[in-house]
Amino acid sequence: MNINRLVILPVLALVAAPIAANADTVSYTFSGTVASGFDNIGLFGAPGSETLAGASFTATFDVNLATESINGNFLDVDGGTGLNGSPPSPFVGESLTINGLTTNFVGGFIDDAFLTLGTQFAVQSTAANNSSLGFSLFNSSGTLPISSLSTPLSYTVMGSDGSSGALFLFDSTGQTPEVELNLLPTEVTIAPVPLPAAAWLMLSGLGGLGVMARKRKTASVNP
Repeated sequence: MNINRLVILPVLALVAAPIAANADTVSYTFSGTVASGFDNIGLFGAPGSETLAGASFTATFDVNLATESINGNFLDVDGGTGLNGSPPSPFVGESLTINGLTTNFVGGFIDDAFLTLGTQFAVQSTAANNSSLGFSLFNSSGTLPISSLSTPLSYTVMGSDGSSGALFLFDSTGQTPEVELNLLPTEVTIAPVPLPAAAWLMLSGLGGLGVMARKRKTASVNP
């Protein structure tokens, strides 16, 4: 029985797990400027109406595409407790950064990313109290150059595109808005989610085990 092989195989299994988990996960990043709105609770600076107009923003959605459905030119992945059967949300994480301050958004009621080839790309996360963070690109001429929900892309929004985005945060009753921001995206990026640092450490460890095994083999041949 080869002891080195017994040591390496469990490590391979551990490394394979995070790799598989990230194989279907992509990151959608929207960046641009705040067009208008208010932040009455001071998430991104001093509370008050219009204090954020003109500020730069970056919004990121990490989405697992394992349950993606394709119907002709319509690609979609969705989930949440507000849908029939309450399928798990495919959204792994959502965040919005303005003025260097980041808030993590938690939807889970209806989370959806869809693409109508050539025409529309939209990502939106909605919580049970009606709070939402979402963006949409639209091109009526059918020339939107996004070919899939997963193909890496860096795209500058064109003048012929319609683009919009918004953050709505309500209080616990779902009736009173505390933050309402109109967001104008000018850049869109689609990229695979990087492997967690732990996975890279395990890969490095596996490489070290291989070196040790070769040294032991050499030592046994040349005592």
